[in-house]
Amino acid sequence: MRNKPKAKSVKQFKIFQFLLMKELLDKLKAEGLTEAQAIKAVEIMKNFAKSKFPLFGGAIDKIFDKYNKPQEEDFMP
Repeated sequence: MRNKPKAKSVKQFKIFQFLLMKELLDKLKAEGLTEAQAIKAVEIMKNFAKSKFPLFGGAIDKIFDKYNKPQEEDFMP
């Protein structure tokens, strides 16, 4: 029985995810979009895909997580 280390496959997926998103952003910027516009375009594509395939919403979020805006922490003094 051959067991693959799970951490290795997760790391490989994250590397693939990063390279895929970087390639997409680079293509959008090559077409004349600024970095901010390219990130917004990716966000729009993500939301469109989630609306068309709601059962895959979690998976879609994971693919696009790298480019989500950081959420501000809720802080009460």
